[in-house]
Amino acid sequence: MANMEQVRLISSLKDNGLHDVADYMMHLFERQDDVDKKVEAIQRCMDDIKKAFPKEDPYGHRLYHEKVIRQREAMDEVRWSVKADLYQKAAWIVIGLIVAGAGLKLGLGG
Repeated sequence: MANMEQVRLISSLKDNGLHDVADYMMHLFERQDDVDKKVEAIQRCMDDIKKAFPKEDPYGHRLYHEKVIRQREAMDEVRWSVKADLYQKAAWIVIGLIVAGAGLKLGLGG
């Protein structure tokens, strides 16, 4: 929908015999209205998307998840380290029991 300034411009062009230019300008104004409506629709969609995040902050939400991921990775490293240490100690215990059992069988024990 053309505003008053645009209507005056088109009228002036037609008054000066520039009907083709006036028609083209009217077409451009209508196209601009279409673009404006699409931009408004996109903005409403973006607003709806933002509302899906806590405090309407997608950037902060992403940073939170990155922090959680880093914390989980650190915990995974600690867990793996503890497990590796326990497996190593368990292996030494098993080796010690085997050696002790073999020693008893061979009569080396007291």
